Amino acid sequence: MSTGVVSFYNRLKGWGFVVPDCQTEPDAFVHVTNLPPNRKFTFVGERIAYDLGDRDGKPIALNIRIIAPSTVPEATSYDANLDELVALGTSRSAGK
Repeated sequence: MSTGVVSFYNRLKGWGFVVPDCQTEPDAFVHVTNLPPNRKFTFVGERIAYDLGDRDGKPIALNIRIIAPSTVPEATSYDANLDELVALGTSRSAGK
């Protein structure tokens, strides 16, 4: 089982990436369907344990377990929902 830290997660789309602790392993794709049953998203900075799998020739994190909460303050972590809603509002007003 591998361990690492979530480096990016888009809550709106349900995917992100984990940077492994072992530098010989590749960064892996994280998908909402591989999170624990009681979780719908993960946080940037959260430590996870996972099985490294392969999907279409690319590394993917499977059987994810949360092992430590994020140390990144919520205000400074990436919130895709807010950024995408702001972008939608900007693009709509720009077209008027």
